[in-house]
Amino acid sequence: PELTDENGIATFAAVPFGNYTVHLPKRDFDVEFASITEPVDFQADGQGTVFSGQTQPLPNGVEVWRVKDGGLGNAYQYMVGGRSWNSAQNQVQGDVLLGVQGHLADILSQGENDFVQSFFLNDPNLCPNVSNPKQCKLQGWIGLTDSETEGTFVWTTSEATSFFNWGNNEPNDSKSNFDHVEIGADGTWGVVNGASSNNEGYFVEWDVTWPITPPSF
Repeated sequence: PELTDENGIATFAAVPFGNYTVHLPKRDFDVEFASITEPVDFQADGQGTVFSGQTQPLPNGVEVWRVKDGGLGNAYQYMVGGRSWNSAQNQVQGDVLLGVQGHLADILSQGENDFVQSFFLNDPNLCPNVSNPKQCKLQGWIGLTDSETEGTFVWTTSEATSFFNWGNNEPNDSKSNFDHVEIGADGTWGVVNGASSNNEGYFVEWDVTWPITPPSF
């Protein structure tokens, strides 16, 4: 068999008898079903080749920003429910996927911003009239704050970034307690007092580590 190609397709030819483990590596992760594939066992009995494996479906609402689409291979979800930024930051500690603890999403590029925004655009139940901002006021907390140093916005994950997608007249940091950042249905960011203000939800991100591609078979 050959290693997966740039499209994440593995080709197997003249496979000798034996036991093998096939991984879907993070950079090639582009399966067409909503699940994550665990190690796959190969067996040959002289009559044919059989692959068997165990898949774990992604929970409802979880989406993977695929590497093939320019993403990081991380998983994301918009958690609906009115809570403050501080409450969301505490809640996210218990949001675990495949043994990975979640964090409030850090958005480091326009592509990632578009992906996060798509949660609002693709689900009519979350935002039924996105074309009318007066009727679509959905926002979600992300992990950006200047609570430590006024005017210096940092991610809770300590990720460095030069990308910001502020809305008009933002960051509106005229009040010292406006320390927490939300993303709106239009994809722009705003600063509010997240310590006492509730939001419609928050975005959680899981930095999932997929198996690396074996150097050879």
